[in-house]
Formats: sequence, C-alpha cells, structure tokens
Amino acid sequence: MKFRKVARRMAVMMMSSALMFMTGCLYPDDHTPGSNVSARESVLTVQDAVDRYQEQTGLLPIQNAGEAVPVYEKYKIDFGKLQRMNFLANMPSMAFENGGDYQFLIVDEQSKRR
Repeated sequence: MKFRKVARRMAVMMMSSALMFMTGCLYPDDHTPGSNVSARESVLTVQDAVDRYQEQTGLLPIQNAGEAVPVYEKYKIDFGKLQRMNFLANMPSMAFENGGDYQFLIVDEQSKRR
C-alpha cells in the first residue's frame, strides 16, 4: 500500500517536471527567440557569408545536385559548410532547413555579383 502511494507521487512529480520542460516549445512563432529578424536581414547576412566563402575558397557553398534537378533548385546554399567554416554563426530561422518557409539559393551562379 505504501509502495503504491510513493509510486503515484513519483509519477505525478515526473509528469509535472516533464510539463515544465515542454512549455518552452509552446512559444508562438512571433515570440520565438531569433524570429524577429526580417527576410532582408537574413538574405544580407547569408549573402555576406557566401561572398566571404567564395573569396576564401574560390567556390560557392552549394549542395551537390544531379542533372535532373531543375535550375531553380540546383544551387541551394549549403548552410553546413558555412557554419563549419565559421562564415555563418546560425542558420536563419526562416531557412527551410531550419523549419522556416524559405529556401536560400544562388540565383546567378556565373556572375560576380549574386
């Protein structure tokens, strides 16, 4: 009998602590830390990182894509490369790879200015 009381209390304590930890996931999108950055700011930050990467390596930080991939999807920015080489501290919150709605692409890969 006493064991059941203790077990029940432990279960209640574990459930309440789990609920406390889960409340951090309940932020609305407009209150999530880092979500107040505008799309323009994100694009400028990523553009700067891409320019610096290309200047240092002579290559573009893009994900490999096969011949069958359409041109408008072919030159996706590889945020992993930019982060590993410290050109970008954090992936933009609006990037698709980070749960956002936008994909960051190199539009005119042949020109000097993108």
